[in-house]
Amino acid sequence: MPRPDAQDTPILRNHPFAALEPEHLAQFEAVRQVQRLPAGHVLCIEGAYLTTISVILEGAAKTTRTGDRGNPHLMQLVGRNEVVGLAGLLADGRAQATAVTVEPTVAVTVPSDAVTALLDRSAGFAAAVARALAAEVCHGSDRVLSMAQRSVRRRIADMLLHMHGTPVPGHLGRPSIPVHLKRKDIAQFVGTTPETLSRTLAEFASLGLIAADRRSIRILDVAGLQGLERQA
Repeated sequence: MPRPDAQDTPILRNHPFAALEPEHLAQFEAVRQVQRLPAGHVLCIEGAYLTTISVILEGAAKTTRTGDRGNPHLMQLVGRNEVVGLAGLLADGRAQATAVTVEPTVAVTVPSDAVTALLDRSAGFAAAVARALAAEVCHGSDRVLSMAQRSVRRRIADMLLHMHGTPVPGHLGRPSIPVHLKRKDIAQFVGTTPETLSRTLAEFASLGLIAADRRSIRILDVAGLQGLERQA
């Protein structure tokens, strides 16, 4: 288990804990731990009770849920200042998805009981959490609309832009640095097959939009990807 970093990484702005009043912020600072985590570190497991929640300071994680056939499906990428496990904690105390870091990541972990106590004590924090959860619901609705109305080609382009760090409607969060995912993860996320994904990536490469090999995908023309047709 990684130990807290000896250097006290400052808590960044724009996440719910930043809304804590000074007297409650001291309680948060007393229980939080800053950790440097390798790629592949499991932050929480779908269905398990949450003992901590995590705030991503640097790096990124992916969340997956188990489908009807027992296979994991990519749900979202979680980037800088976003919180892992908060919705599940407030729902029934269990993680709604499995969260795993996809690159070396710096995260702050906070005990779950401390989070619930702060929700009772801090009006600012409670309001910030409500806004964060409302944004998650809105992003989820956007993604449903995207899956229903956009072509596979457009969805793949949007996923690549999201991985690049470009804001895209229907994608929750914005990773702070490029994220490398397995091809099967990308295919699952956009609702297509690995074969269709491979053909589309080859097309994008032939158009000079990306450079792709077996290990990585590099965007060469952000504007070009953004300009692809938006409708199915």
